Amino acid sequence: MDGAEFATREARIDPPAEHPIPIWLGSYGPRALALTGRRADGWLPSLGRLTLAEASARREVVRAAAAEAGRDPDDVTCACNIAIRVRPGAEPSPGVLTGTVDEVVAQTLEVVAAGFTVLLVHSLTEADQELLAAEVLPAVRAAAVERGFARLP
Repeated sequence: MDGAEFATREARIDPPAEHPIPIWLGSYGPRALALTGRRADGWLPSLGRLTLAEASARREVVRAAAAEAGRDPDDVTCACNIAIRVRPGAEPSPGVLTGTVDEVVAQTLEVVAAGFTVLLVHSLTEADQELLAAEVLPAVRAAAVERGFARLP
C-alpha cells in the first residue's frame, strides 16, 4: 500500500492476536456517533467535554445506529471517562465528580444509571486513588448491583 509518507508491502502483525481486539471510539459528532453504533465495539466519551445529559443523549444515538445496522445495541459497550476528587465542601467543577465519599458515590451511580457500564477513572493523587479503591468504588459496585444497573462477574 502506498501512502503520502510511507509504503508497505506484505505487512503483517506478529504474533497474531489470540482474540479479537475491541475498537472503542470517543466520538462526539453525529456522523461519528452513527459510525460508532454501526461498527465499533464501544463508545467512550469524556465527562467534561459533555455533560452527563449530553452524553446520555448521544449514547442513544449510538444505540439507535447499532439497531439500524442490525446489531444488538447492548453489544456496544458504553464506557465513560470521569475525573473523581473526594474533596468535602469543594466547589463543583465541570466534568469532575467531587464531594464527600457519599456524594461521589451518588454522582458516580448517576453515570452508571445513565447506561455507562465501564468507567475509566482519573484521580490526581495517590491519596485519592487509595480512597477510591477502599471506599468509593466498592460502594458504587455494590449499589449498582443492588439497583440492577450492573452484574459483577
